[in-house]
Amino acid sequence: MVFIKVGYHQGKLLFFFICYQECQWFNCLLYHIRHSLQILERCVLGGSPAIPTSLAPVVDALQEEVVPGDWLHPDCQPSPHRLASWLKGIDDRQDMFLFLRR
Repeated sequence: MVFIKVGYHQGKLLFFFICYQECQWFNCLLYHIRHSLQILERCVLGGSPAIPTSLAPVVDALQEEVVPGDWLHPDCQPSPHRLASWLKGIDDRQDMFLFLRR
């Protein structure tokens, strides 16, 4: 890990830049999750027996109650968390962003 000495204002700007990047990634993730689930919902409610092949890994992971690989941060290893604890972490992250927004 590399530490760089910066002034107070530079450090504050760096902190906000990192938070902005994380928030941007988080928004993209939520869009991707919502989009995947909407497609799956249409397939199930529409009575379509065919699930798009691109969503097969998502369906398999959800059936096993694990986090789909497509839903993980690109820098993360496969999640050891079960789906419920991962969703709790997502909820906690949202709370953090809401707190920082104040």
